[in-house]
Amino acid sequence: MAASLGSVLHQPEVVEVLCMLRVLESADSAALVRLLTGPQWRIGPNDLAVLGRRARDLVGGRTGDDDADFPAALRDAVAQVDPVDVVSLLEAVYDPGPHVSVEARERLRRFTAHLDTMRPALVAGIEEAAHRVVEISGLAVEVRLGPDAASRIDGLAALFDVIAAYRAAHDDPSVSAFLRWLAFAESLDETPDTDFPIRGQVVRVMTVHRAKGLEWDCVFVPALCEGIFPSSQGRPLWTTHYEVL
Repeated sequence: MAASLGSVLHQPEVVEVLCMLRVLESADSAALVRLLTGPQWRIGPNDLAVLGRRARDLVGGRTGDDDADFPAALRDAVAQVDPVDVVSLLEAVYDPGPHVSVEARERLRRFTAHLDTMRPALVAGIEEAAHRVVEISGLAVEVRLGPDAASRIDGLAALFDVIAAYRAAHDDPSVSAFLRWLAFAESLDETPDTDFPIRGQVVRVMTVHRAKGLEWDCVFVPALCEGIFPSSQGRPLWTTHYEVL
């Protein structure tokens, strides 16, 4: 069985690895927020708002503890600032200031320690960096726990198949190049020529024009109805219509 690139990238364990790579490579704030609010670090909205204000303060913005909701706090963090002088949310994570909760401060300390341990692997390229993220983050152990362990293991295996497919076709092994390739593939909203194997029990959803069905024991076609789907009305031959030509 195979899974398309899109289905691989939306698996939770794969999302976590990619978010960590984006944070390590470019201090991506959206990926950082996803990690901080996840089940491992559990940073709440109040502390996130404090971090947003802290990031704003670090670039010389307003000070104080004015109330603001979490998304607004993040937007204000870089409002009216020269892009060259922007301090990302990651800077506030490393230097959270005095107003975050005690629990959040300890979790942020452990989170940044994880980042510092992973960061040297970026020099070795995408394969080594991804392996280090899986190892140090605890995903290597976590995916083996629970009733869906086989599926989660296959999810990570599929990610490394994606990385291997990228390396087979590209000379640049860097994390930044791989992430740019992924972003470009996602922007096309198309499945690449190569499918990536998923060895666990999965359900694959696809369009009719792409499906073949012979590779599976069971195929379900929703809304199958005589005269409606498939339709008995054929398309006109475009070569016979002047206005189409």
